[in-house]
Amino acid sequence: MPLRAGLHHQGRAEAPARGRAQGRRGAHGSGRTGARIAAAAVASAAVKIREKAQLLAGAALEQPPEALRWDNGAWGAGPQARTIADIALYAHGTGPLPAGVEGGLDAQTVYRD
Repeated sequence: MPLRAGLHHQGRAEAPARGRAQGRRGAHGSGRTGARIAAAAVASAAVKIREKAQLLAGAALEQPPEALRWDNGAWGAGPQARTIADIALYAHGTGPLPAGVEGGLDAQTVYRD
């Protein structure tokens, strides 16, 4: 099951600059500025997904999330471990979710400048 990372941008609309600075100061989402915005947003969403995966792995393993370690493609504590695929399935209804946690293994982030 694929992991999704939502990406949204809220900011001021700017008129595109003219000339050579276009890539640096162009409209949001273009040139180097757009790449930096996208990279920061994707990194933020990835952190959220990792934290949620650790929380869900803890629920699946009946362990406190902070006791788990990421090793060889799975969250585990001692001999028990859950792969990211196991956790994604768990997040979509194969196990009880912790209080206040929505189903699914995805995240959204909003970039603000």
